[in-house]
Amino acid sequence: LIAHLLFRGQARVTHTVTEAELRMLIDISAEEGAVGEEEAELMERVFRFYDRRVNEVMVPRTEVVWLEAGTTIADYYRAFSETPHSRFPVYHDSLDSVVGVVNIKDVLRAVAQGRATPETPIDELARPAYFVPETKLVGALFVEMQERRQHMAIVVDEYGGTAGIVTL
Repeated sequence: LIAHLLFRGQARVTHTVTEAELRMLIDISAEEGAVGEEEAELMERVFRFYDRRVNEVMVPRTEVVWLEAGTTIADYYRAFSETPHSRFPVYHDSLDSVVGVVNIKDVLRAVAQGRATPETPIDELARPAYFVPETKLVGALFVEMQERRQHMAIVVDEYGGTAGIVTL
């Protein structure tokens, strides 16, 4: 419950609570029986997950379904029917040149409003890509993505090449 409230942004803490204080609270709660052993272990795993680097949890570029700039909405629908993800990264010329992320909601909205046809290039509807280094900590990225209302980030390696993606 504590981890759920804190990480979902529902708890309102009036002072900064350290990780050590949270862990101590979990330990005391477990000792007193307020939190079960399994729940305490789950909360501990949340802390360990948040301390991992993005490259440990990302989807590698070889496993991502990419759309090339210029792909039509009609072709996008075919890709979506084969791999129904809500977001697809869009690249120009090479996977190291990501130009944006297209969201199914944006496509459907544009078509419904008459702003796009089946022949419209998908990159016209793509939102700007959000890039993060592969060494960033997952906990920090999670907070950043929530604040920026980003659901997908493009992970870049130390040379600026595309390493993969990470999603909320």
